[in-house]
Amino acid sequence: MKNKVVMFEIPSADFQKAKTCYETVFAWRADVLGDEGAMARTTTADDKYNPTEPGGINEGLSTQTQRRPSVDRCGNRFDR
Repeated sequence: MKNKVVMFEIPSADFQKAKTCYETVFAWRADVLGDEGAMARTTTADDKYNPTEPGGINEGLSTQTQRRPSVDRCGNRFDR
């Protein structure tokens, strides 16, 4: 399959709080990377947080809150 999802990013203002939440609720492992963000692992990963299991997805947490294109507008591009 082309264009598999291997990572996603969630904005967060408090990485330690997000780490505690994801580890508690989802049993994910999370590493806070200073003020720059955090990485949460939903599956086994290599030292660069790339999933090592086929179909695995890991996530990044960042303070980035800039506006992104909506999913609806993105999907409309493919309706042609």
